[in-house]
Amino acid sequence: MSVVADKINIKDEFVRLYRVNEEFLNSNFPGMFAETAELAINKFSELGIPSKKGEKYKYADLDNLFKGDFLRFSDPKKITFNVRDIFRCDIPELESDTHLVLNGWYYNGQPLRKWENGVIAGSLAAAVQKYPQLVEKHFNKYADFNDDGMVALAAAFARDGFFMYIPKGVVIERPIQLINIMMAETAMISYHRSLIIAEEGSSVKMVICDHTLSAQNFITNSLLELYAGPNVVFDLVKMQNEHNSASQISHVFIHQEKGSKVTTNTVALHGGFLRNNLNIKLAGE
Repeated sequence: MSVVADKINIKDEFVRLYRVNEEFLNSNFPGMFAETAELAINKFSELGIPSKKGEKYKYADLDNLFKGDFLRFSDPKKITFNVRDIFRCDIPELESDTHLVLNGWYYNGQPLRKWENGVIAGSLAAAVQKYPQLVEKHFNKYADFNDDGMVALAAAFARDGFFMYIPKGVVIERPIQLINIMMAETAMISYHRSLIIAEEGSSVKMVICDHTLSAQNFITNSLLELYAGPNVVFDLVKMQNEHNSASQISHVFIHQEKGSKVTTNTVALHGGFLRNNLNIKLAGE
């Protein structure tokens, strides 16, 4: 079978999976969120998996990456493990507010928590249900899936991940640590997205860690949107430490308003195929 035929079959299989699971997917993301996902899957059906013939991915062979025998979509699984065994970025004595995403789904017992200072943090799916107007104001306003099939695929399938809202003028002293874990008994693909909203004059440090707790073949296709309002100070560090059979395509979209300062670093310690797409829009002076 030709590479072209394989690619077409892979694209069609993803579209078929979306249609088969559409009712479950829309139960997590209702209304305009489901409409966005519908636009995304239609765009993916048009674009497919990016090939090396395109300028953007000419050094990334995604065709072969997605040919493997993977579970291409999964609902949340009840998996238990010792929290002490979880990778914590290998930073000694890191005191942080920790959040876990397991195979694309928020893991912590309390899905969404509102702090005394007004900060909201936890599951994106829970935030969509509890604070739809707040999420809708920024959701998919910065991520563009119109010219990248991988962004479109993530936008179509991701139904959970991490959400954080930092109100105007709030300074968070302790770092926020988001740990994305892959753990399963079979090879699988996961999708998760994060939405972080930092209002005017707020300040936060965030560490995102990617780790694997089982030796299966994994692919992660992740999507993060960060809104930095006027005069926001935001430090973002991504640390990737997965095994050689784990692959990741990461899409980060940052929107900065006037006077904001966002510092972002990605540290790839270990892993198989890693692709980090960083998109920054300077929307003010």
